Amino acid sequence: MKTLVITGFACSEQKWHDFLSSIEDRKILSFRSQLEGADNSKDLRSLGRYVASQIEITKPKLILAHDFGVPTLVMGLLRVRRKNPSYLPKVVLFNSALRGLNLFLTTHPLRIQAMGWDKILQLIMKSGGDCDSELAKFLPSIKAIYRQVVLNALLDCGKSLLKKEPKPQGLTLGTSVLIFRSDTDPYFPGGTVQKMADDIASSHIVRMDYGHFPYSRPFSEYQKQIEIWEKSNFS
Repeated sequence: MKTLVITGFACSEQKWHDFLSSIEDRKILSFRSQLEGADNSKDLRSLGRYVASQIEITKPKLILAHDFGVPTLVMGLLRVRRKNPSYLPKVVLFNSALRGLNLFLTTHPLRIQAMGWDKILQLIMKSGGDCDSELAKFLPSIKAIYRQVVLNALLDCGKSLLKKEPKPQGLTLGTSVLIFRSDTDPYFPGGTVQKMADDIASSHIVRMDYGHFPYSRPFSEYQKQIEIWEKSNFS
């Protein structure tokens, strides 16, 4: 099955290739490749447009996304579906957030603003991540993107305080969407992932503790859940 994988900050492409070695027909869009391919590496929406172009080229039947890869996938896939509403791939998401981010619980978008690359690298390695060293040259862009995340979180908070919090949009990404929720994630609390699931139509959550980075466990463990999900939704 043709598979597109959209990774988040700051994992190397090779780490995901190793993790997903059992999937033969796969293409990995690392966070670095998104920054390199975008017209404006400091604009998250530009990353979304680049992801849309890769979806149109690849036409995957299965899309996996993690961390920053989730919002860039959502922006890209919705862009593609506006042109082709009948395109409904299978979608598997790992812990991330779309709206309502609590900056008191998810503090790294703010903390990263005061960090140099070495400190960021230590933070990633401490939480079990594999870091792409080539991302160091994109540090200004990375900080700019995180500032967009902070701004959006503050806007969401303001709307909530004014009782104008947007209702879940029921985003249609695929025929069905499988979401892995890790309650041991130091960056995205389980409630944040649940809120993301609430905003996505036809989503199904599976709880599996793997910290923040899915490759801390063998892909075969996720594959079992994916097969159960496929049988219940696509057989």
